[in-house]
Amino acid sequence: MLLASNCQGFFDGFKLEMSKCFEMKDLGEAWHFLGMHITCDRSKKLLIINQSSFLEQILSETQMSDCRPVSTPMVPNISLTKASAPLTPTKVQQFVHMPYTRVVGELNFAMRISCPDIAYAVSTMSKFLSNPGIEHYHQLHHLLCYLRGTTHHSLTFSLSDQGLVGYSDSDFTSDKDDSHSIGGYVYYLFGSPISWHSQKQTVIATSSTEAEYISLSNAAREQIHLSQLLCDFGLDMALITPTTLYGDNNGSRTLTKNPQFHNRAKHICVCYHFIHNLVSNRTIIIPYVPTHNMIADIFMKSLPRKLFRNHHHSLALRSPSNKESAE
Repeated sequence: MLLASNCQGFFDGFKLEMSKCFEMKDLGEAWHFLGMHITCDRSKKLLIINQSSFLEQILSETQMSDCRPVSTPMVPNISLTKASAPLTPTKVQQFVHMPYTRVVGELNFAMRISCPDIAYAVSTMSKFLSNPGIEHYHQLHHLLCYLRGTTHHSLTFSLSDQGLVGYSDSDFTSDKDDSHSIGGYVYYLFGSPISWHSQKQTVIATSSTEAEYISLSNAAREQIHLSQLLCDFGLDMALITPTTLYGDNNGSRTLTKNPQFHNRAKHICVCYHFIHNLVSNRTIIIPYVPTHNMIADIFMKSLPRKLFRNHHHSLALRSPSNKESAE
């Protein structure tokens, strides 16, 4: 069990009451929990999390420990589809060391904890768990090669005066199988990422503006959850409200501010329009950010190396040697 409190008296009292009900042992300050290595440097006000041991175990089990590192989680600009032929019995034997479903599931766990840079790759590969084809295995192989060069990277939390800030983006009709768009977001607190998401949208957008609007609405739901959670933690509300949620599509930004549902918005499901209220009462403000500075772009598509590295750095992922792996 991992415990945290800003009150030592309450902390000690809680542990005492728990010990009366359960057999437990105080292991001191957390340094390893559920595959996470936790380092707390109070002098520099840094909290560092990595999963190097867990990732090394995955590479060892898939016989990829000695593979050549690559610089991106997916081949740039690739689009995976169901059209990739299912594996033949002969092909299955080539990948017997790499059980697709299990490995993608393990990487999904790593992504949610300390590896936001692989969110899009894991989300994309998860769509083919029931019947992966040869191309899907090749991309999983590529992702493991990427992790070979980044297992030592850590998610670094530092202290700044920046409150809750988000970035939301979408990639219009990027799923070639059913024309759904990909939506995603990332939220920062004190300058470090605390929540990120990459997922195919549940409805088919008829324009890029609609896709961006749906993505903003989904990101707004996460803002509500985070604000309630941070409020429970006793965080100063001035750091939460209003929350800045950046978008790079002016059409969708206009829809969030316009109280009249004009012709372009009549067909959009009403569940997405609640963002109007959040914007009107200034719970959220949605300024414009140029596309090349949209950090959430890393959750939307397989980016070329230079752009990926720029956004990767923005995710507060740091290497002890401060060097990036190159293909």
